[in-house]
This record gives sequence, structure tokens and C-alpha cells, in this order.
Amino acid sequence: MLAMFKPKEFLSRYHFLILFILAFLIWIFAFRHFIFTPSRLINDAGSYYEQITNYLYNLSHGIYPLWNPPFEYGNPNEFFLRRIGSFNPFLFLILFLDRLGIPHFLSYNLFLVSYYFLGMVGFYLLAKNIFGQRGTAFVAFLILLFSALGTRLFDSYFLFATIPIIWFFYFFCTFSLTPQRHWCLGIVFSLMIIMTTYIPFYFVTIFLSFLVCYTFFYGHTFASILRRYVDFITANKIFVTLCIVVLFISFLPGIFLFQEASQGTFALPFRHSTLTTQNVLEVDKRLIEWWAILEDLAFSSYFLRNLREYEFAIFYIPLFAFIIFLLGLATRITKRLAFFFVWALVGFLIGIPSTVVSQFLYNHIFYFKYLRNLHFFLWMMLLPIIALMLAEQWYNFLAFTTNSKRSKRFIYGLIIIVHVLLMTYFIKQEEIISSFIVIFFSLIFFLIYFCRSVNISERILLWSILGLIVIQPLEVYGYLFKNSAFEYGYLYADPKHFRFIYIIGEDLQEEIQKIIKFAGEYRFPAGWVGQKDIYYGLPWYSFLYANINGDVFYEYKRHKIRLYDRVLSLSDRDIDVRKIEQVFRTSPNIAFVTGDYQGPEFYGDPKKFAGKCQILRGDSEEFQMVRFTANEVKFKTNFKNAKFLVYNDNFDPKWKAYLDGQPTALYRANISFKGLWIPTGEHEVDLRYGETVSYVFNYLMLVLFVFVFIMLVTACYQAKSVKNKG
Repeated sequence: MLAMFKPKEFLSRYHFLILFILAFLIWIFAFRHFIFTPSRLINDAGSYYEQITNYLYNLSHGIYPLWNPPFEYGNPNEFFLRRIGSFNPFLFLILFLDRLGIPHFLSYNLFLVSYYFLGMVGFYLLAKNIFGQRGTAFVAFLILLFSALGTRLFDSYFLFATIPIIWFFYFFCTFSLTPQRHWCLGIVFSLMIIMTTYIPFYFVTIFLSFLVCYTFFYGHTFASILRRYVDFITANKIFVTLCIVVLFISFLPGIFLFQEASQGTFALPFRHSTLTTQNVLEVDKRLIEWWAILEDLAFSSYFLRNLREYEFAIFYIPLFAFIIFLLGLATRITKRLAFFFVWALVGFLIGIPSTVVSQFLYNHIFYFKYLRNLHFFLWMMLLPIIALMLAEQWYNFLAFTTNSKRSKRFIYGLIIIVHVLLMTYFIKQEEIISSFIVIFFSLIFFLIYFCRSVNISERILLWSILGLIVIQPLEVYGYLFKNSAFEYGYLYADPKHFRFIYIIGEDLQEEIQKIIKFAGEYRFPAGWVGQKDIYYGLPWYSFLYANINGDVFYEYKRHKIRLYDRVLSLSDRDIDVRKIEQVFRTSPNIAFVTGDYQGPEFYGDPKKFAGKCQILRGDSEEFQMVRFTANEVKFKTNFKNAKFLVYNDNFDPKWKAYLDGQPTALYRANISFKGLWIPTGEHEVDLRYGETVSYVFNYLMLVLFVFVFIMLVTACYQAKSVKNKG
């Protein structure tokens, strides 16, 4: 077999695939410090690491985590499950890598990188469909791959929504040209991921804007496209019906979350505190206007003046892409280029709250009141479109004819002027060294290309493109690593912390204590939201957090189990914040029970109940923790006197209590937490969250997503096999 292997033939046959893989390897090299070093996720990327790790850890132990004990002392987890896209089969890659013995942080980072590369492959295939040739598609692919989009893996989360959107457009465009079952399955699967991840309204806006712009430029093609759709549906009625049913089912989790938000089941005071509307998902308009596309660009412009100061969230494309843009200004404006420009302009206007377009959408389209991060359109929509626009300019510029002396003088003069002006400007700016290297070799490349006496093959052309695009990013991303201040260190990010802790902070490492302190003290600027608003939590916990002294409240709630001999029934209308704060400060032997309380005030002689409440610091003869999971807390008790136990984990009506296997009353105690009476003697107490139907539904959703994914892969493979045989 080795004797038959011919390196030259292999390289000739697979040179494009090799080039493609090399581009990925170069990208990995540029981000090696982020990928292979622990604790390199910051801001929202760190939060997503925490939530995904929490989810997968529980799932690997046979638990679908409907409750989130770590976050703000217990919350329904559906909000976070929708943000991370809990049904996405690609998340299982992390578990697979964990099973191979790879450190968890690296498993997660490799998943991020793989998911990003998957999206870039989809973008290349989309570009290839658009331009009809792989060279131009490769340019678009490289520009997007080495743009700032990839940096957001390590500080943001919107790529979880961006990747399936890219694949949707690929499947949608391909299906519109040649309707086949596997392309239809691709549309369905992409939509399933989109509709159960973060906020699908970004996708809805991008897709609708695409349809509007496409109608304006290519409306004459609609009749033939619709005819192909009708023919496909007619020939595949059962298949299409099943696809519609599957799509409807995938919409249900988002609908349920929206209903809970309308009922006030949870609170989002960070984004909703100044509003009076019922649905807590709605965003304060001042928060929307605080940071949008223009603010993002203004922030980026400061750092782009000196790339040695480059940091996260800076809008950046490689210098060679900018050279393509300047040279492309001299080419003709094609309909395709105009379409990209108008589509990008629409997205730009949507992402600026002060424009007429954005104001109209906010006032008349209901879901725009739920979009807080309008600057995401810059990254999710505009950046990919810009890459396509630049690829179109590249194609048009290389097609420039130089048959006459006049055209040769023009093209040579243009190339020299653009490069000399850039060189002069960067010299004055004291630009990084890679910029000068790109300008020099770019000048040589274009002069040689338009010298018709020299024949440049496609292979040399593609290698030249790769080199010219990657030179500057390699240096820029090196500065990104040097300038990044990593603050990651989440309390529950390591699976070893998924256990019950009697007193939060006592047995934790020093750096984790600092993170807790940091999280407790961090406040956003006043003026557009309250200074003491949490991002997400239950309503009464949010109330306490905003009104009780932070140090007092933290010291109270970090003790997970408190025992009382007396309770005091308290109406929600009669809550005295200062009195509650004093109780939290002094810890008397009396608990408050709010809501409809029908139990006794105390058991035994009230004269013996003076002093402070009892704080449990670990297992003892009186109390032993038996089981602690996301959805269940089980413990054994052996009290000499009846006790009212307060478990400082937030109360929710979906929590049920069982005493020795029999249902018992569970109350909202001390304003926001769980409380129940436990009789004397030996007993087993079991606290469980959620209904059986909720667990069954979520597990069935997981199975459904995996099944559709397997069907998609199988259908694509079979279609390719048939094509190869044909």
C-alpha cells in the first residue's frame, strides 16, 4: 500500500482540502493560548461555561436539571437551558471528550472551536452556492474565519445562535434551487436549534430582512422557486407533514418560557426593573439604547488605531480584506453586490435605536421589545455579509480586463496608489510590523497577477490568498492574549463543586471566595437600571437582594440550613424591610412564613425558645444529608424537639416536600426560601422539584433532536453516494 502512495498525486488531488485544513490549523495556532490554557473565558463566555458544565454534569448522572441550585441560591433552570440550547446534540461532544480523559476545560474549548469551524464550513458552502466557484468562496471563508468573529468564542455567547443561522441559510438556499429531502431536513434541524437557543428573534429579523431585500432585487425568481416548493410538497406530503410537526414541537420550550415570563414566575430586574409591563422578558428601552451598533463601532475605532492594544469585542477584519475593498471600489457595481450592500444597510439601521427603521420596529413588532443587544446584529449579520461583499469585490477585481495599454496603466496605477497610500498612513500611525508585510506582498501579488506574461494557477492563487489574509491576524491575536485580563473562576464550574455545602465559602479556595465577593459587590452604572438589580432570579429573592444590606444578606444566606422553634405568619403586604434586615443580622429563634400559612406557631413551651436560631455546620446525629442533586434534596433528621427547618434555597411552588414518603406542607420562609416543620424522632425528608411530565418532555426532546440529526447525516450521506455513483 505504501509503495502505491504517490505524494505528488495526493497533493494535486486534495490540495484544496489540505489548504482548507491548514487554514483551521493556523487559526488554532493563533488562539492556542486561549484553547489550551485553563481559565481563559471571560464575561458571558465564562457564564455559559458554567451553565453548560452544570447541565452536562447533571445529564451525565441521569438528571435533567430543571432547577439550578448554584445560581442566586436556586432558580428554575429553563431560562438558562434555553440560552445554551440544551437540546443541541453537538453539546454531547464535550461529554465524549471528557470520557476520553481530556481535562474538562479543554473538552469545552475543543467543542467551542469545533462548533465555530462547523459554522465556517457552512459559510464556505453557502458562499460557494452564491458565487458558483470555490476560489471566491474561499476568500469569503478566510475573511470571516480570521475576522474578530472567532474571538467572541472566549468572551461572548452569540455564536451559539450564529452557527445554526449560517447553516440554515445554506440549507435554505440549496433547497430553493434543488428541493430534496436532505436539504429540507437541514432546514428543519437548523430551525430546531435556532428556536431552542438564546433568543430566536435575531434569526427572525435577519431572515425577514433577507426576504425583503431578495424580493426587491430578485423578485422575478419567486414564481419558479414557489413552483419547486409546491412540486416538492405534493410529492412528499407525509414527509413535509412530519417536518412541520417536529418544528412545532421544537417551538414549545420557547412558548412555555414566554408564558412563565408573562406570569411573573421569575424576575429579570436588570433589564425590566423600570418597566410596568407584565412580561419580564421585555427590556427597558434605555438599556437597548445604551449599547448598540454605533457604540460598538466607536469602541472598536479607539483600539483599531493601535492594534497593539487590541482586546475582545473589537470589530476587526484582516488588513488584506481592506485592500480588497479599496481596490474593489474601481470595479463595476453588480446586482449581487448591491443586494449585499442593501441587506447590510438594513441590518445596520435595525441595530441603531435612533433610526426610523429601528423605532418603527420597536413600536410595531412585538418581539423587538425583547431584544437587548442590538449590537449583536453587527456580528451575527453584518460581518458575514461584509465577507460576502468583499468576496464579490475580489471576484470582480480579478476579472478586470487589461487588453489595452490604457487599462493596464489604470490597473497598475490603482494598485500602486492604494498600496503606497496605505504604507504611508501606517508609517505615520506606527502600525504593527505585520501590516507592512501584508502591504508589501499584496503589492507584489497584484502586480504579478495582472502581468499577463506570468501564469498564476488556481493553486498558487489560493495559497497566496491564505498567506495574505492570515499574516496580520497572527500578530493581532497575539496582542489580544497579552491584553486580556482573565477574571474567570466560577464557583460551580468544576464538577467537584456539585455537592451540598452547609456554609458557603468556608471550604472553598481563596480565589473562589474572591469571585463570590466580586459577584456580590458588582453593580452596573446607575441611571438606567437600579444599582442593586440582579440579572435573573426569583421575584422575592430579587426583592431582598435590592433592599437588604448586601453584607447582612450574604452572611445570612450562606448558611444553608437553619433550625427554628417558632414561626411568625407574615402577609406579603406587611413586610417591613428594616425589620427583616434586623432579623437577618441578629438571627433570632423565629422564622417568618409568608403566604397562606395554616400551620402552628410553635411546638412545646414558648418560654424555652429564646436566643438565636440553630445553624447546622455539618452532618450530626440530628441531621444527615443523604442526597443532593439539582432537582432533589433528601436528608434524615432525629430532633429531640420539633423544628421548623429553613433551607436557604429559593422557594418555588413546583417544589414538593415529603416526610417519610408522605406529602407534607412546604412554605415560603424568611421571605424567599424553603421552610417546613419536622417532628421529633427519626424521619426522612425529601424535597423534589418539578412534575414527571416535565422530565419526560425534556428527555423526549433530547431524543427527538438526536434522531433528526442522525436522519440528516444519513440522508446527506446517501444523497452524496447516489451523486457519486451517477
